[in-house]
Amino acid sequence: VPDEPHGVEERAGEKHYFRDEVISTPAYRWSLYSRFASLMPAQVSAEMQLHFAVLTMLAFERGEPLDVRVRLPDFVLAFDAGMLNEYDLAWVLLRPVKKERFNGVVETFGPIGDVSQQKMPPIFATRPALANMIETMRQRLIDVELTRGEQASSASVAASELKYSGGVANLGALVKALGRDKLMRQDQWGEPTRAYSFSRLIKVSAPSEGDSAKTLKATAKANGISEKRLVEVAMYAPQWAGLVETALSQPGLADAIWWIHAHTKQEMYWRDDSYREQWAAQIGERTELAASDLEEGAVDVAWFLRAIETLGTAGWEALQAPVKYASNSGGHKRAQLFADAMLDRVTLDELRRRIDEKRHQDAVRALGLVPLPKQPKGRQAETLERYQRLQEFKRESRQFGSMRQTSEGRAVEIAMQNLARTAGYRDPQRLQWAMEAEAVADLARGPITVAKKETRVTLALDDDGAPELSVVKKERPLKNVPAALRKDKDIVALRARVKDLRRQRARMRLSLEAAMCRGDRFTAEELRQFFDHPMLRPMVERLVFIGDGDLIGYPTENGKLLRAADGRVEPVGKRDEVRIAHSFDLLQRGDWSSWQRECFSAERVQPFKQVFRETYPKTKAESDGSDMSRRYAGHQVQPRQALALLKARQWLAVPDEGIRKTFHDENLIAELWFQHPFFTAADVEDLTLEAVAFVKRNAESYTRVPLTEVPERLFSEVMRDLDLVVGVAHAGGIDPEASASTIEMRARLVSETCQLLRLNNVRVDGNYIKIDGKRGSYSVHLGSATTSVLPGSVLIIVAVHSQYRGRLFLPFADDDPKTAEVLAKTLLLARDEEIKDPSILAQIRG
Repeated sequence: VPDEPHGVEERAGEKHYFRDEVISTPAYRWSLYSRFASLMPAQVSAEMQLHFAVLTMLAFERGEPLDVRVRLPDFVLAFDAGMLNEYDLAWVLLRPVKKERFNGVVETFGPIGDVSQQKMPPIFATRPALANMIETMRQRLIDVELTRGEQASSASVAASELKYSGGVANLGALVKALGRDKLMRQDQWGEPTRAYSFSRLIKVSAPSEGDSAKTLKATAKANGISEKRLVEVAMYAPQWAGLVETALSQPGLADAIWWIHAHTKQEMYWRDDSYREQWAAQIGERTELAASDLEEGAVDVAWFLRAIETLGTAGWEALQAPVKYASNSGGHKRAQLFADAMLDRVTLDELRRRIDEKRHQDAVRALGLVPLPKQPKGRQAETLERYQRLQEFKRESRQFGSMRQTSEGRAVEIAMQNLARTAGYRDPQRLQWAMEAEAVADLARGPITVAKKETRVTLALDDDGAPELSVVKKERPLKNVPAALRKDKDIVALRARVKDLRRQRARMRLSLEAAMCRGDRFTAEELRQFFDHPMLRPMVERLVFIGDGDLIGYPTENGKLLRAADGRVEPVGKRDEVRIAHSFDLLQRGDWSSWQRECFSAERVQPFKQVFRETYPKTKAESDGSDMSRRYAGHQVQPRQALALLKARQWLAVPDEGIRKTFHDENLIAELWFQHPFFTAADVEDLTLEAVAFVKRNAESYTRVPLTEVPERLFSEVMRDLDLVVGVAHAGGIDPEASASTIEMRARLVSETCQLLRLNNVRVDGNYIKIDGKRGSYSVHLGSATTSVLPGSVLIIVAVHSQYRGRLFLPFADDDPKTAEVLAKTLLLARDEEIKDPSILAQIRG
């Protein structure tokens, strides 16, 4: 026990330590240990930790209690103190432990899974004796398991808990031992059979350091493994696909196998979230489609066509036999249907029949994958016909229940994505822009009115392109549709259309912002087509477009001209290509402040932050040949909130490695690293950011790219994501709204507002706004909006954010109540002689 005992008593040859007449029995020792484990690290001395580490081992030697496992941090403490050695680690990991489960008490082992992954935890990797013991234990378990027959061996249960089974050498031995048995696709409960055990060990094998296509080919030959079996293994464990492709000299094999794996999985398929994360990370490097969309039936058409072109039709046919190994059940049939549609092996009539007779949702998804006619007119007409059929399918689903409506509606959304990619659009939003320009043509010509008795319900688009529903009864406006008319089919349809239009408008805004971040280029014809859409036009008119040379400005005259900040107008030629300007483009041009001033003075509300977007140039340290950025090193963030923010911005969590974001056009992957405090006192703390680095996508070896080679726009967006995480998901000590870029943006807004209103008593000083009023001098913090009466008395002004909406001008549509609060308090105190609130006046007068 941690306290010095008052005495020692010997009973039946066994020493018992006691204090205050309480005998330190095994049960009492464990009650103390439980209490110790619940303490915070700051309350526990090193001596206490070491004492309980040894106490834990003693308890297990005595077999008490059987359902508690040795904590690895305790073991490492005792190991570092020289009280335990690497052989004790093998005993800890392999000692049988009884544990209660839903089906009764079962016998399992120590924490083998925590140490047996391919990337060993740093706490063991930095201790060679422990690392060698873990590798020896892993190999011994596999060697014993390879000698088994139909009956389980002494190592079968322990081997089933390994998370990594080795490289090429073990793979060859396992495939040879499997013999003619088929690879087992289903998970198995209870004692593992011979075929299942070997199949699972093959599944968790992976190329190790030193493995190559040459060693794989030699191992396959030595073990009598056929080419057919190698392809089956590559389909079953796709981490081997790259080496198998080279060993068999079949270019495109790995690309095709990964495509199949990307299009066979469904959300219900996963029983272990860690496997899903690994799958999503591998797939994310090969396609821009989100993992969730792939699970719901989205198809990367360009990826498939690229794989078929390289592998060839014969090579694709050879994969149809082992394709079943890519899924647990019938998921491979979905991938085959999608492939047959793209290869024009399933007719449109057959798909329509499945849709009409069975409402087959995978047929709906495949409808957009059948190749379109090559003639422009026929292509456009066929695209429109399929688009309308999908919309009709969605409309027909209203006759069913809410759950079926939701699933069929999602199937239509995925089908729209597939059709967009088949038709050559970068994203489904552009397809919708093209197809629905005609669908909203009636609204472009004027409002739509439904008259029922004495009530008129009107749908119209306002000046910003937002849908508005107005209700008038006997020439008197109403806030809502009368209860008697809410179930009228015409009015229900009109109200449903309002919701659809609002969602469509939100998607348009996000799609335009994504196009800016990617640097998508638009032809002059595409730019003019934007003006045909009554909802898209107001957004495009308020965005700055940039082309080659001096071509820059807001589109006017239906996209034929671009108007610069100084009023200069330049025509957009037929051969010109433009893109939505990024704030970094304006920074490089040197006229960023001019665009901000013009946007503010014109009271132009942009659909998203463009001119006032936070920008992150590379620092001197980052530009001097460094291959990583430590700009946010040391910042602690709340794990769940941080990961949610990152996932919303297309970052993916990779087990045992970190967080990644793939940029397909630039062929780069951004990696975010966190500090690894495993088994230390910091293990209970929040995540701590360490560094950001960039690596080449699909490179043969892991090599970090120097930051000087990373495009400025891409680097700025990555830093913007991290700045948001640091600001919003902070774990303490950092103001959630006080990141450097946010302060700079608010300072610019305050300066422009005061210049516009001719307020000469306001100035920006660092992170504060200083105001010289007639009743006193004040300061407002740009981050927290905290207000003070100088020299230092806090001035409490309660903010009601909803009152600012529509009363304060912000040059972007993003909801930023804290920015509005900073502006409102600044304007209030700049004219303090007009303040009437007695509580505020009392604080100012002191």
